[in-house]
Amino acid sequence: MDFALNPVFAQLAVAPDIQTGLAIIEEAAQTDVTVGVADAFLGTIEPSDSELGADLRARTERLRGGLNLIERGHQLAEVHRLFQTRFTDDSWGRVRGTLVRIRELSALGVPNPAQVAALETKMGFQLSLDPTAIATRTAELARLFTEVTLPIPDSFHDLPPNQQQALKILGKAMLLLEAPYRLQMTPHGDQFERLVMETPALAPLRPYYLRWATIFDMTRSELCEGGAHRYYGFLPGMEKVTRPPGGGMYPPDMTADLFAKLVPKDSPLAKEMRVIFQYQNDRLIAVPFSEAYAEWLTPAAKLLEEAAELFENDLPEMADYLRVTANAYRTNDFTAVDIAWVRLKAETLDLNVAPVEQNTDKIRAMIAHFAGFLQIRNKKADAELTALKNAFAELEERLPIPDEYKLPPAKRIPLPVSAVQSLFAVGDGTSGEYPAVAYNQPNNAQVRREVGKRIVLMENLEAARQHTPQAAKLADLAIDPRYRHLVTTRAGEWWVRFHELSHGHGVEFLLRDPETSSRQALEDIYGTLEELKADLTAIHDAKEAVAMGLISQDILNEIYVTYVVWSLNKLRKGEAEDHARGNLVALNFLQDRGAIIIDPETGVIDFNFEKYAQAASEATRTLILFKGDGDKEGANAFFAKYGTKLPLGLKTIFDAMKDWPVDVVFHYAFENELN
Repeated sequence: MDFALNPVFAQLAVAPDIQTGLAIIEEAAQTDVTVGVADAFLGTIEPSDSELGADLRARTERLRGGLNLIERGHQLAEVHRLFQTRFTDDSWGRVRGTLVRIRELSALGVPNPAQVAALETKMGFQLSLDPTAIATRTAELARLFTEVTLPIPDSFHDLPPNQQQALKILGKAMLLLEAPYRLQMTPHGDQFERLVMETPALAPLRPYYLRWATIFDMTRSELCEGGAHRYYGFLPGMEKVTRPPGGGMYPPDMTADLFAKLVPKDSPLAKEMRVIFQYQNDRLIAVPFSEAYAEWLTPAAKLLEEAAELFENDLPEMADYLRVTANAYRTNDFTAVDIAWVRLKAETLDLNVAPVEQNTDKIRAMIAHFAGFLQIRNKKADAELTALKNAFAELEERLPIPDEYKLPPAKRIPLPVSAVQSLFAVGDGTSGEYPAVAYNQPNNAQVRREVGKRIVLMENLEAARQHTPQAAKLADLAIDPRYRHLVTTRAGEWWVRFHELSHGHGVEFLLRDPETSSRQALEDIYGTLEELKADLTAIHDAKEAVAMGLISQDILNEIYVTYVVWSLNKLRKGEAEDHARGNLVALNFLQDRGAIIIDPETGVIDFNFEKYAQAASEATRTLILFKGDGDKEGANAFFAKYGTKLPLGLKTIFDAMKDWPVDVVFHYAFENELN
């Protein structure tokens, strides 16, 4: 067997004595050559040869683990022996091809060529670093986005100097959360992070890696049969590689069924939100965020404590929240963070620097993603919200559902609702599939039951997303001229408020089993169902708000039409993201009930407002009952009926807009203050 392609093995094969061999190994130990070559060999092992694979994998991990010189030499010699005695000529041909590929990638400036070559074999792609291919892909992706820079709100400059300084320190801490978020989003995330961030040829594509926080195009998604979500790689050569449903939060081969076999529903691990799952000696283990991402969380915790000192005198609650969060970065006690966040008064400033949202966990909608938000309260908008949040109890009572599915009277308290100007955001707050313009948190069902929740509305983000040329063009193409004047900014603002309020409606635990949350019972369908429930319950609430004198009939009519335009805008990107699939179901359901009439040829949409109101109330009842019953079979059937095909005619609209941007990239002027 010819080991000439690998200088380490070639030299070891002719070493006359142990001293010479150790010298060779000592030199090799200064690089990742030995580990990289072992990785390359691992990528060529036949699946049927599990014994060899397990042995090599274990030895390779020991090589990577920083053994002393003699132990490293022993392990390397054992790997060498296994290669010689166990590989066939055919498999050695593949190994030799891998070693050639390692040299090619190294010559092209790839910082981790052995790892990338192994990934190519494992995932079935061949990366292209051809400048023309990269330039073509960059130009294609640039057309997807409108770039929006959000200025620093004037109210920031009115803050005391200590608060301004504290916010800058928090901004620096938040930047440390971006790498963990990317690792969560991407299988083999650490290896792709090095590839994209350090390969000079890939620099033009780096902004899109940062926008999506992954090597997959999260804007143009595909909904497959059975409701599976599919996202394709965007690096040249990776166009046919699809994202595993668990990203980097689970082993790449994990599915919902396999997870259920490995982790029983009554296991405490089934409820964990702040862990990643990986195999260790063929056993699935959970690694706490505080351990998995300590490289970033440890320095971030110090910065949070530094900011807390500056808040101590005038914003002591904020200081306490930051200290609790810093502790969680070290201990993984994020439940304490959830509780502290709900109890924040946040009268001047608001923020959230804990992993909360779970939309891109496509296996169970359970693992939370890293995000960070810095916000300044908008007192004028806050005043408009007072009547709405005080109406929550009556809106709950007016839900078209049996009483047992409603929140208990003691829980129908006015929800804390904050209107804010977004100062800075990172991680899931500005990257990924669909950066939020508002949120209702925490997502920990037990904390929501015992302590409550808060709603935050980032109205400057919402306005920026609405005021784009593509949004106006879409309304012109899709909405019957009689209704176009009803697409308004104020309708969007009110609908978002009702949407977030509606996340709080109805039970969150099963009626038959009060210890099991709806999220646990509905698993992968939960995220889409919850977003759809909030969408259509928002419209039901808006109808009731007219009867209660909170808003006018004119605003309700505007909400009817504006919601449809917003739904179309999201669906232009694809149908797999939770909000977008909910929009797909909503449009099909509304059409089925005669609330909207879509011309099958032109795609132009007409409205019947009376039927629209009835359909929203019917859907509200159906979806809340699915949650309270944990009826996954019923929910899946509902989504199979309404959530698999685009209504006839809409493709005409989307084709007419094929050259228009489909999404927004937000940049924050505040980030310049952090340098």
